[in-house]
Amino acid sequence: MWSSLGSLPAADEIEVTVLGPGYGETVVVHLGNGEWLIVDSCVDSSDPAKPVAPLQYLRSLGVKVEQAVKYIVVSHWDDDHVKGISDVVEACVNADFICSEVFPNKQFVKFVEAICIGDAMTDGGNVKNIRKVMQLLGERKKAIKKACPSRILKNNPKIISWSPSDLEQEEFLKFIAAEHPKAREALRKAMPSTANLTSVVLTIEWDDVSVLLGADMETHSNVLRGWGAIASEVAITGLQPADLVKIPHHGSANGHDNLMWNRLLLNNPISVITPFGKGKFGSQPPTKSDVSRIRGQSRKVFLTARHAGPKLPKMEVAVQRSLREGSITFTTKKLPIGVVRHRRRPGEQWNSETFGAAYCCK
Repeated sequence: MWSSLGSLPAADEIEVTVLGPGYGETVVVHLGNGEWLIVDSCVDSSDPAKPVAPLQYLRSLGVKVEQAVKYIVVSHWDDDHVKGISDVVEACVNADFICSEVFPNKQFVKFVEAICIGDAMTDGGNVKNIRKVMQLLGERKKAIKKACPSRILKNNPKIISWSPSDLEQEEFLKFIAAEHPKAREALRKAMPSTANLTSVVLTIEWDDVSVLLGADMETHSNVLRGWGAIASEVAITGLQPADLVKIPHHGSANGHDNLMWNRLLLNNPISVITPFGKGKFGSQPPTKSDVSRIRGQSRKVFLTARHAGPKLPKMEVAVQRSLREGSITFTTKKLPIGVVRHRRRPGEQWNSETFGAAYCCK
């Protein structure tokens, strides 16, 4: 796949490329004039020895990532979004690093240090990746750009962050305070249950088109959280509705919110979904009903891979009963990685391409 990606986009040609799942997902954007943005990181689970996917992709096009990548965004603290992110930061020496403003918070920094060193015995949900990023940025004396609602991170094109909300930041730091590890405590996953609600949602606006990168943002009954908080912010400041969207949270129902579709998007946009790369057969998002729902609101829908059904041998009734009684289920271990690429010249329509396991379902 990597050898068939073709050539670089033209200077005035924008590109939005979604890679995944392998393990995780990543979005790579050509902002114009040879400048690139990387959002999150993932790896090709079929070959762990390969470079992380965003670097593999850009280098396959001939991009000199050391100079050309200007921005790196970590959407949120979840291991399927930060896998390999320290490799990305290490390689892209000229890039600004952008993340939720909870990450540079002193309380979070102390939490990371306690998890990664000394006697605390937690795996941190890939917190070591975040710690290495902080070390690299410290050595380069580069400040972290903090994403928060309505912050303009760049002009021409305009990159705007819409989250996390004030309440979400407060809830995250409450988690940190409660979970701060103590010496020699048992191994645990140091990851908040509300991680998706701290996602950094971005829009990127060019003169005649806009895209929405939904990260893993979810809906919430409290309008001060999730998509409700973002919609309220948009109502105050306004935005250019997007014609292309990276669907939030792998297309799952808890990532769906009519406020996103009605206030942040044009009617019938192009939608791109990255399936979740592990879990029980038949339950990993997007399910068939998830895809059907998204198809009903989009003019085109792309997935970076498809979930394969379980290929199991015929089993005797007694074996099936034993599996049920033991609550034993079969899960996927890996999915092939796919690439969905959209390119567009000024005044033209999006040109859609798929590579590897990716496909168009509408």
